[in-house]
Amino acid sequence: MSESATLARPYANALFNVSKENSLDFSDSLLSLIEVVTDKNFKNYLKDPSISKKFICDFISEIMQEEKTSEFKSFILILIENSRLLVLNEIYHQYKTLMNSADGIKKVKIISAFKLAEQELISLVKKLEHKYKTKLEPDVAVDPTLLGGVRIEIGDQVLDGSVRSRIDRLKSSLLSWF
Repeated sequence: MSESATLARPYANALFNVSKENSLDFSDSLLSLIEVVTDKNFKNYLKDPSISKKFICDFISEIMQEEKTSEFKSFILILIENSRLLVLNEIYHQYKTLMNSADGIKKVKIISAFKLAEQELISLVKKLEHKYKTKLEPDVAVDPTLLGGVRIEIGDQVLDGSVRSRIDRLKSSLLSWF
C-alpha cells in the first residue's frame, strides 16, 4: 500500500464520519479544494517556508467562500496544520469510496472502443444496475485498442465483450490445434 494512502486514511475516515453525523456530502467541496491545491502557483506557495500556515488557510478560505460549513473549514485547517494538502487527491478517493459504500453504490468501469452516446451509457448502466441489483457509479474510458464493443469491470468481475478479446480467444483456440 502506498504511503499517501496510509496518510490519507484517517482524514478520509474523519470526514466521512462528520458527513454521516451531519447528513452532509463533501465530495464537491473536496474536488474544489483539489483544484486549488493542484494549481502550479499554489504549489509554489506551499513550498515557500516564509509563508505561514495561517496565511495559506486564510487564502484557501477566501478562495473557497462558497464552503460555508464550519466542519469543512475545520477540516481544511487540520490538513494545513498537518501538512497533508498534498495527499488530498487520495483523501478524496478514499472518502468517495466510503460514501459510496455507505449509500450502497458500487463503481463500474466501462471501457469502450468508441465514445458512448449519453443515452447508450444510461441504458447500459440501468441494465447493469438491474442485473447486479445495486446502484452503480460509472467511470467511462475510451480504449481504441478494443476495436469494438465494451469491457465492464465491477469489483473483481470483468465482462469483456470487446472485439479484441474475441480475436484473442480465437487466436488462442487456433494455436491450440497446432
